[in-house]
Amino acid sequence: MLGLTLTDQARFGWEKDRSATYEAALNCATKALEADPQCGEAYLVMGYVYAFQRRHDEAVMAGEKALALNPTADAYHMAGMYHGYAGNFREAALYEEQAQRLAPERINVSMTSMADEARARFHLGDFISARDILLQVLKEQPRWLTAHTTLVAALWNMGKEEEARNTAKELLVRHPGFSALRWAHGLPYRHPEHLEALIKPLKLAGLPD
Repeated sequence: MLGLTLTDQARFGWEKDRSATYEAALNCATKALEADPQCGEAYLVMGYVYAFQRRHDEAVMAGEKALALNPTADAYHMAGMYHGYAGNFREAALYEEQAQRLAPERINVSMTSMADEARARFHLGDFISARDILLQVLKEQPRWLTAHTTLVAALWNMGKEEEARNTAKELLVRHPGFSALRWAHGLPYRHPEHLEALIKPLKLAGLPD
């Protein structure tokens, strides 16, 4: 848990020395594995760090190892995240679906997994499914920024430009300091074109750089 917390602190910029904080998180995983070589959660920490260090192949391998040791809802969700940033969107969507099946009553896991599934389906070109999932997420969590941004992009690519602009305006009401480039900086995609596919519709819909 400390490793996951440290990774969050580095990921969201709450620690100035991100490199040292990521290394501290990896050290937590190493210590956990020394105590228990079958600790699946340690591999989740490693994958989480690797994803945001843009070490995508290592992140995916760590996620798969975590699943082999402990195939929980959390493990499927995190492994799905690693696959998504690596560009393996079909695997990401399938893993996120499984996470939701395993944790139907855990609202936080389910909502996070749904948002990531929707982003994977957006990249697969299934904009309708992405939209429908995101509307469910926003019904439960109206301030969820990732859900809002991905919904704007999905609507724009569906040709629903006016609806996309209105959703972008709603996003700015809830998050008046939003910047597309700053938000994009926190998405460690392996391939720049995948990030651009998500960011370009936001700008076209009127969200600021």
